[in-house]
Amino acid sequence: MTIELAYMDGMWCGQGMAHLLRLYTDRYARPDKDAAEMMALFDFGNSGGGLSQSKEVLGITPPVRTLIEALELQMAQGKPPKLDLVLFSHQDTDHWTLTKEFLDQVATRNIPLEVGRIQLGGTNWGPQARATIGRLAKFLPEGDGPVSYLTNASDYGDANGDVTETMALGPVSIRTIVSNVPSATKSQALIKNGSSAVAVVQYGQTAFILPGDATYETLDFANTLLQAWTQSPLPNIYMMSAPHHGSLDTMTRKNIGDKSDLAELNTFVELTLPYSIFASAGYYSHHKHPYLSILVALSKHTGSHEYPDPHGVVAYEADTARWTLLPEVDRNVYTTVLDLDPDKPLQSADWLFWINDQGHFGTDARFFEGGARQIIGVPQTDSTTMILEEDGSGGGGGGGGDSISAVTAAPGPLRVGDVLPGIKRGHLVRSRQILDRGRAASSVGSARPIPPPRRVRPRIAV
Repeated sequence: MTIELAYMDGMWCGQGMAHLLRLYTDRYARPDKDAAEMMALFDFGNSGGGLSQSKEVLGITPPVRTLIEALELQMAQGKPPKLDLVLFSHQDTDHWTLTKEFLDQVATRNIPLEVGRIQLGGTNWGPQARATIGRLAKFLPEGDGPVSYLTNASDYGDANGDVTETMALGPVSIRTIVSNVPSATKSQALIKNGSSAVAVVQYGQTAFILPGDATYETLDFANTLLQAWTQSPLPNIYMMSAPHHGSLDTMTRKNIGDKSDLAELNTFVELTLPYSIFASAGYYSHHKHPYLSILVALSKHTGSHEYPDPHGVVAYEADTARWTLLPEVDRNVYTTVLDLDPDKPLQSADWLFWINDQGHFGTDARFFEGGARQIIGVPQTDSTTMILEEDGSGGGGGGGGDSISAVTAAPGPLRVGDVLPGIKRGHLVRSRQILDRGRAASSVGSARPIPPPRRVRPRIAV
């Protein structure tokens, strides 16, 4: 099958994580108008942060609607409605709980869903999580069941040897840097989050990295694997999702605020060189994700102006205990919440990252205001109720004991900043040295193309 375009949606899901990969045979396809040839879902959950209000307005949460509409578009254009892969990085509720509402919508709308494969990272899955995965597994081919990773699973374990792949969707390789890493601590948060699968979705010479709720221990193990290679086995990384939503607690051995040691994260950034950073975020979430210090560390090698318009970035400052709004960011750093004005409708967005068969890439956006898409309204549907895990597995908060009912806190002090600290405003281009660093994996036998000159692309009309 010839695939000419890959779109990765980083979806607004409050305090949660949800990514949708869509593959097209036409490099000029638009995800709002054209049915995907293949699709894969990487995590699909939330634990508050604005979605409940959106559901009251729409009758369906925005990420569930996005997924349902993608399936219905396949049906309308004569394709079977199918998720070729569903990969859950680990078992925390904010990575799978939207699956319940999704399956309810599939039943209500009589969608003849097909699922090609379910891949499970993480350990100690709770009973409600297993029950939800069991519902989804009914759409697998007869006789198939979910596939779980082995301990310390990796496609990069053979240093200077062969890079394997967890799964392929046509020419797109789904690789795993590591999964199911055991923790040396007694913290349940570190044990569960640290076992997350860190996935690489590679198309040609370019890729996305989706690290789930990776902790400093996860990244330390990943760094050891990658550093064993004489030449990096990774392709160029166009976008990386922030590990654990940009959490500070699980990204440092000792949380001392903005001065916390981020050695493992800094090393991982040097090994991956992400060109764009994406972080899902709640609305004044008590988890305080993403932390500003984490975004700054992740953005060391990011470029700018991939999305042509300046955009808002929301983050939390540890030392001052306040939320920060950076309203005019031109770096390739994106958060799903764009504004924190409590007197205005919530401003949020999905960020869509694309790669085509020519080696070009770009970033689009799908905007929301007060939970509703700003361009076209949505038909009302019956509301569904999401039931979160109640067996103590938690929703993935940094401390491990966060209650779902406490996710939305009263707005705290807010600072409006200028730019990301330590990063000067102005046009920045990624140097050829970074674009063409001599990565080793999946060579196509030709020099890596430099992205085309910047051009303005229209926002997606939905």
